[in-house]
Amino acid sequence: EIIVAGDHVLKEYFHAPEAWKQNKIVADDTLWHRTGDSGYIDENGQLFLTGRCKQLIKKEDEGYYAPFLFEGLLKQFQEIGLGTLIATEKGLVLFAETKVKDGIQNLRERISVLLPKEIQQIQFVDYIPRDPRHHSKIDYGKLRELI
Repeated sequence: EIIVAGDHVLKEYFHAPEAWKQNKIVADDTLWHRTGDSGYIDENGQLFLTGRCKQLIKKEDEGYYAPFLFEGLLKQFQEIGLGTLIATEKGLVLFAETKVKDGIQNLRERISVLLPKEIQQIQFVDYIPRDPRHHSKIDYGKLRELI
């Protein structure tokens, strides 16, 4: 999880002690803020955002799948409006919103070669629900309900 500290970090919440407990860390007299975002720092010191921590999917061996990275991968395809990776009872499924009806098998093959071997289920849907506040972000809760 990415945490930040500095003068720009809010020190208190107005009448919200639970929010403070959930989002603040004090270490060596430094107040850190939990962003809720996951990421990593590469060998060059660059920070890479990998999405929201609550969306991470634990791998069977070790590590996590970050649906945010698969969402970016799917944006490369003109035929896809939006897509993401979801853990279901049947395993990991890549959901992709497409209005294209022709060439679906070709599209499936083009996507499959970019995926790890653990992710070979691709489900094409007409619509992926959006978060009502942003209209561009995926509403993961509603998507899981549809599944």
